[in-house]
Amino acid sequence: MGDLEGHGRLMASATIGDVNMSIVLYILLAYLNKDLNWIRGKWSRQDFVIMILYGLFLSFYFEISALYRGRWGYNVLTMPLVPTTPIGLIPVLQLIILLPLIFYVSKIIINKIN
Repeated sequence: MGDLEGHGRLMASATIGDVNMSIVLYILLAYLNKDLNWIRGKWSRQDFVIMILYGLFLSFYFEISALYRGRWGYNVLTMPLVPTTPIGLIPVLQLIILLPLIFYVSKIIINKIN
């Protein structure tokens, strides 16, 4: 049971981390766009580039950090790695895809409500 509890804490921590990363990215884009409601308007190419680079940087940082501390590891038979690195490809793609997707879905919901 202890191993399952440890896994649950790790997943809860990762979820809270993802939420915090999204909030920081939103604030960064609001600052750069000089508009707290930037999400409602048309997004520039710069917005997408920042989302992707932010996701790429953070995913590499957290993956390397977790691997170095031994929080987790990957089996090369079940997890494709980013070429020439020990970093799992799926977690990197997940963050690069999910950040813009989360903001896009939020934009749709916000624009429908208002």
